[in-house]
Amino acid sequence: MNDILIAYYSMGGNTRRVAEEIRAATGADMEEIREPKPRRGLRGVVGALFDATLRRRPAILAGAHAPADYDLLVIGGPIWASRLAAPVRTFAERNATQAKKVAFFCTEGGKGADVAGRPPRRAASFRCPSQST
Repeated sequence: MNDILIAYYSMGGNTRRVAEEIRAATGADMEEIREPKPRRGLRGVVGALFDATLRRRPAILAGAHAPADYDLLVIGGPIWASRLAAPVRTFAERNATQAKKVAFFCTEGGKGADVAGRPPRRAASFRCPSQST
């Protein structure tokens, strides 16, 4: 088993690509954060915006990996309406306290986000070829 687990949510593929880049660089295990009913089309986008704005915590499916088994849990997801994507919020609240150490990454195409209520200790950015998250 690896020492690092990357858990990510991606509706359009950008966050998945970033997670794969991190996995390639670190050799980490990877887990997709999934919802029982995937968000699709305009209805999915509108629902995502409402869930993020209202800081809802939608249901997510159980993963195959136990975050407590890893030295570092890396949680990633897109920014919706300047907020952390709702499924990522659910996953983080459910699992972050189980991990020894936690790191976050996010993808966004706009002005930034209120992810933790304060600026990150470290930040880096790069552009994916497509801007959909």
